[in-house]
Amino acid sequence: DTNKKISQYFTLAILVITSITAIYWSQVDPSKLWNTITAVLIVACPCALALCVPFTLGNAVRLLGKIGLYVKNSNVIEQLARINKLAFDKTGTLTESGKYTVRYEGQSLSKSTSQAIYTLAVQSIHPLSKSIAAFLPDTSPQPISNFQEISGKGLEGIVNGKNLKVGSAQFVGISNSSSTETRVYIEENGEKIGCFILEQPYREHIKTTLNQLADNYDMHLLSGDSNEQEKTLREWGFQHTSFKQTPIQKLNYIKSLQKQQNKVLMLGDGLNDAGALKQSNVGISITDDVHQFTPACDAIFESTYFNKLPQILKFSKRCLHIIYTVMGISFLYNTVGLYFAVTGQLTPIIAAILMPLSSITVVVIATFATRASRINKMG
Repeated sequence: DTNKKISQYFTLAILVITSITAIYWSQVDPSKLWNTITAVLIVACPCALALCVPFTLGNAVRLLGKIGLYVKNSNVIEQLARINKLAFDKTGTLTESGKYTVRYEGQSLSKSTSQAIYTLAVQSIHPLSKSIAAFLPDTSPQPISNFQEISGKGLEGIVNGKNLKVGSAQFVGISNSSSTETRVYIEENGEKIGCFILEQPYREHIKTTLNQLADNYDMHLLSGDSNEQEKTLREWGFQHTSFKQTPIQKLNYIKSLQKQQNKVLMLGDGLNDAGALKQSNVGISITDDVHQFTPACDAIFESTYFNKLPQILKFSKRCLHIIYTVMGISFLYNTVGLYFAVTGQLTPIIAAILMPLSSITVVVIATFATRASRINKMG
């Protein structure tokens, strides 16, 4: 934490200066000793330094909330400013969540089977499950037992006396699937009866957004989907792409990046990416519902503002620059004030008047600089 490190050194420096001042005036003019020491301690009060970080980042939290980024705490913004690697999930992150086109291939679904599939699907908040549930007509949930949701694989449970699995090819025991489409397979009482084929559009302005990010960051794609769109995604700015990734593989990928002293930002949908989101230096969950509880992430980002991501990352860096600038002003004030205090030219009363003025100045500069930076650069 920047504030803690600076405060530690600042406090030590003031104690040293105060000690030297006390020794000097005790020898030169003892009558000025206590007034000089008191003036030094008052004028060098670290209030201004202590205020610049929380006021700058506090204002940043408020302003970012207006464009759909809700952070867990203000330290997240400082961490964002230090990021040099970006890792993205694909489904529900780069693509429009809940806007799948769905078609079914396989044996005709009876009403009871359709109800059973629907019952399984509505238990999950994964975008694929939600789309399948919306696709099934005239259905209602039924009593369910032995329900399980296995992250990155699928759903299973017993509904209407049917032992049902809905998920990936591997989950239902299909080992030689070579499909390049997003498919969700169905197994009923041990028999593969069909699959749902889902297609999903990318978010608006996705190409422009990713190209802007690629100009400043090393870009990584970690997707559980197949690689049929790898060429397009590389053209959009991804230097590194990994497909058919399980949640554990995504987590390990983030760890491998961090071993090289990188600061990693992970963006995902908050479900299959939970481990990677938690492991990354900053984890952001992209969502259509900001009330969705995602404990693994550091921030929740409204999907409608996805194209603002490049500006948000630039804004976080500017916030850090504002902090350093305000700290510089505070140090300048302290240096000048200490000079007059140490030389005996500053009384404790004048020092007591100047001290709150410096704090007010720091608060005003931090507030207006942060606000102006956001208005001018982010719109």
